[in-house]
Amino acid sequence: MEPGTNLATSPDVKPRALIVDDDAAECDLLADVLEDAGFEPHCTLRPARALHLVYSQRFDVVLTDNVMPEMSGTELCSLIKQLKPYLPVVIVTAFGGFALAAEAAQAGAAEFVAKPFDIDTIGDVLRRAMKSVAPSTDHH
Repeated sequence: MEPGTNLATSPDVKPRALIVDDDAAECDLLADVLEDAGFEPHCTLRPARALHLVYSQRFDVVLTDNVMPEMSGTELCSLIKQLKPYLPVVIVTAFGGFALAAEAAQAGAAEFVAKPFDIDTIGDVLRRAMKSVAPSTDHH
């Protein structure tokens, strides 16, 4: 594959989404919804594992909860951006308002989603986040 080619733009390749949430049931639900929306979802319950996966595999977008015991989603986003600056990260949280949205933006998040949200729209949110980065960028 040519450098700079984004696999997710190929019509035959599903975009790979990494879901990071310490709640296994939430992770499974999001994976099911994203699979139905045309993504290839991968879940992890631990942010440290997510960093390893981002470093070692290709993903087109990351969807992370913000409140987790190991580290926050905004902290994870900052670390992901150090590894892969063009990998879009979407942060989801049930807690927060303007200050947390500003913190997420400062960490480099492409989108910030407050719970509760319409779960059927999360695929559209991830696609919008993917479009917010350079379309010819290889995320690996």
